Amino acid sequence: QGMRQGRRDRPQPHRSHLLTGLPYRTEYDEAYIRQMLQALAKLGPRYVALTGVSFEPEKLGAMYYDQQTGQYGSYFNERLPVAIHGTGDVFASTCVGALMRGKSLGDALALAADYTVECIRATLADPKPSWYGVNFEEVIPYLVRRLGNPILFSFTIHLFGKEKERTDEIKISSLFFIKNEKVLPNRCHKGY
Repeated sequence: QGMRQGRRDRPQPHRSHLLTGLPYRTEYDEAYIRQMLQALAKLGPRYVALTGVSFEPEKLGAMYYDQQTGQYGSYFNERLPVAIHGTGDVFASTCVGALMRGKSLGDALALAADYTVECIRATLADPKPSWYGVNFEEVIPYLVRRLGNPILFSFTIHLFGKEKERTDEIKISSLFFIKNEKVLPNRCHKGY
């Protein structure tokens, strides 16, 4: 199903070697990741980031490079012992949203990593987790607090037949639609 025990070996910065011509490695160090980031930057972008990077068995995160300044950065969080469909989508959309809100690349990657871990935790805590993804909707208040400038109001999150009363800080954004004090995920807005 959607959740399975996570691999205990190191995750791979996969596919990047196909773009750069660098050799694929099952074991790597920070010097190799820096070399990969530089090679990717030569393809044109000012900023380059690799996710799924790990230099320690219990940590997982991202490393980035600014071609203009030559600066590297990284952020690592706890590696949870499961793999769940949709975490890459949650990570990417959170990172892009944070960048659009004016966050630096380093801050956006850190927020994306933290939010993804919180979504996985919420999914693991659910007695009947979905097979097709993480419970990101119920962790939206955490994300909004981390983004800053929230407004306070009471709302009900309607999650596929489960209603949860919440009073929390939240900033109205393009992540969801609001009708009758219900926060509706984008994929559920038809018919409302």
